[in-house]
Amino acid sequence: MATKNLVPRADNEGNLGVSTRRWAGGYFVIGAYDDLQIKHAKSSSGTDLIVPEAGSSITVTKSDDGQFIIGGGGGSGTGEQIIKDNTSVSIIDDTSNPGKIEFKVDSALKWTLDGDAFIPESGLDIGSSTKGLEKLYIDGTSGLVYIGTSQLKLVSNKLQLSNNSGTNFYDLATTNDLSNYVQGPKAWLQWPPHDLAKPPPCQIN
Repeated sequence: MATKNLVPRADNEGNLGVSTRRWAGGYFVIGAYDDLQIKHAKSSSGTDLIVPEAGSSITVTKSDDGQFIIGGGGGSGTGEQIIKDNTSVSIIDDTSNPGKIEFKVDSALKWTLDGDAFIPESGLDIGSSTKGLEKLYIDGTSGLVYIGTSQLKLVSNKLQLSNNSGTNFYDLATTNDLSNYVQGPKAWLQWPPHDLAKPPPCQIN
């Protein structure tokens, strides 16, 4: 015959023991509580239930009334990590690695953010053939775009290009610039290009 239930006369009434006369122990398979108050949270092996990861600067302390206090990790340790399988974000700040964040995918380093730049590993793209960036904003005062040994920059609202690693920059001509040389039905025709201070060799009317 199954064991009978031990129930109070009405819901939310009665206790098993009182604050001054407590039971020494109890063994249950499942428990359901609206309000659980404990002083010591232990694992099945008797060790603390909440502990910091080995090597982490996170600290876990416990007050006299059983409250767990989690602190530290303010960038002063060797590193903090967010990890999911083989993907991670690591915050590193110590004497040998001052202030940087590393992004890894499949355990391989992809991007590093330090105090000066957001640095990709070689072979990475921004966007794809089917999902590109809508806009890219670059500082118009000192911003440069590097393509191999060529550089592109904006000066006085004009784009300038250098093909010798920034030694010399040349204005990129626009349709407005060319309109100074091609106007209405007339155009100067010359090949090869001549010195504009001298008369052209021929004229088309």
